[in-house]
Amino acid sequence: MASAKGVGIPVKLLHEAEGHVITVELKSGENYRGELIEAEDNWNCQMKNVQATAKVRGARPPAGALAGGAGCASPVHGG
Repeated sequence: MASAKGVGIPVKLLHEAEGHVITVELKSGENYRGELIEAEDNWNCQMKNVQATAKVRGARPPAGALAGGAGCASPVHGG
């Protein structure tokens, strides 16, 4: 876990979710559900065993792993 000094409650909650299954919704409406391996204070996330769902209701094959950046993710919801 990265240093949580000087960060807000949402970032602290993101770090608490490491090791748990979460759902990330992108601004585009796509959803990614998988295990959060690591999260950074800038909301970059690494996940594994990821299942991606497009905005148009249709599941894609598991992506295996995902690394996202702060510019594309909305707050993470526990799964």
